[in-house]
Amino acid sequence: MDLLPPGLTNDERTVIMATACGAGLVQLTWFFCVRRHVQTERQRAYVLSLLSSFVMSMGSLPYVYQVLFQQRGNLHLLLVDSAHPNVLSLVSVALTTFFMTFLCLDLLVGWIHYRSKIDMLTGWVHHITYFCVLTWGLKQHYTGIFTAMCLLEVPTFLLALGSLHRPWRRDYLFASAFLSTRILFHSFMISSAYALFQFGPITLALSAFLPVHIYWFIGFIKQQKRLYRQRKEKVAKSDPIIVANLEISSNTSTTVPAADTKGRSPTLIKRQLRSSASSLQRRHLLSPMPPTDFNFNLPYPSQQMIQRLADRLPDSFSRPSSEKLWALWDLAYRRLQEQQNDPHTTSVPAVAAH
Repeated sequence: MDLLPPGLTNDERTVIMATACGAGLVQLTWFFCVRRHVQTERQRAYVLSLLSSFVMSMGSLPYVYQVLFQQRGNLHLLLVDSAHPNVLSLVSVALTTFFMTFLCLDLLVGWIHYRSKIDMLTGWVHHITYFCVLTWGLKQHYTGIFTAMCLLEVPTFLLALGSLHRPWRRDYLFASAFLSTRILFHSFMISSAYALFQFGPITLALSAFLPVHIYWFIGFIKQQKRLYRQRKEKVAKSDPIIVANLEISSNTSTTVPAADTKGRSPTLIKRQLRSSASSLQRRHLLSPMPPTDFNFNLPYPSQQMIQRLADRLPDSFSRPSSEKLWALWDLAYRRLQEQQNDPHTTSVPAVAAH
């Protein structure tokens, strides 16, 4: 039983059969090799997409160059001559078959290894519809146009790369690639198709997907705005100046007035809290009077007094606060001993922490 669509040449049939077998073997080998290095189901769902998007986006470059620089938007030469297909036309047939193989394997492998990531709309409906459209494109010899449109797989490659390894995720690079390929280049291809086919099937097919890409891009912008606000709120909550302000307010009798954050930027809030915390630091550390419970007759101040003073310091001023206070009191004690041993000294100096 012949499963290939009618109207294909013998060369095209040979290319389709050979590519389907080779692509299936390569993609399955790739998946089971990379699967051992990923942990989550979401990562497994992007393993096949990473390979497919890389091959298709790289394979589209000669066709994009031909459309942009050689044909100046004329899509006529991208159409496969059914009587005498050239090498570039057969390569487009092979790339189309490679992508159709990916659509089948993504559903088959996903049903077994990442079933929760294959939903009804973006999985089954999308892949089956795409497979049927590409089957029609093979029959009509439109594979050259489809391969040029595979430049739109560049954002998919960046998304899959960042999903497999999060440090490689670059949202702004993804947004730039999405805007330049799925909106600008897509619009250019629609205008080129209209110039050649008017309101033919290719023009209508390309035009149907552009609003979806615009909708996705608007959603991406909204997502980035939401994440930006969340990062700002997280920084404001974890900022050491704000933490110091809260600790000083709870451990001292002198409280820092709360900043009116309504309608103000995080930078202004930080500046106000930093000013308040700095004034309290100077008030506690540069006081001209010694601590009330310091006993000059003791050879050394009590440990409880040192620790109590260390607790009054904000964390942003000193991490090992007690150690620094011990060093300051050592210096003050040595100066006190020197002045007591000096017969010309008649007054006891005040000891202050600096």
